[in-house]
Amino acid sequence: MKSREEKLGKSPELEEKRLKCLVWRQLQPSAISSHYKTHPGVKSYKNMECEKSLNGRRNLRSHRRTHTGEKPYNCMECGLCFSFKSQFSSHQRTHTGEKPYTCMECGKNFSQKVHLNTHQRTHTGKTI
Repeated sequence: MKSREEKLGKSPELEEKRLKCLVWRQLQPSAISSHYKTHPGVKSYKNMECEKSLNGRRNLRSHRRTHTGEKPYNCMECGLCFSFKSQFSSHQRTHTGEKPYTCMECGKNFSQKVHLNTHQRTHTGKTI
């Protein structure tokens, strides 16, 4: 059970982290506990279906789609549906032709960062 100081964000461990976090310096003690959950490595939301722990309510909601099959992002151009906004955004570039990732070595453009990363190996000589 947490002490009153820990609940208010006054434990020595939390105080040390507070000093390192610029956001904490501006928060009231009552808001620190909620903000703390956003820090990397703090996983306070657990999916009861698979026991996976996640670091935010939004991440948990998104993760649950892997179990439910829900696909809330629909492409109006071709009708494909996606579970995650990042997948949908990446897909939309197939219709728009947008290529926001540029190779600094040769200037070639790519629609997905993973394709840029693969391409950059041609310049370094590293194999996949």
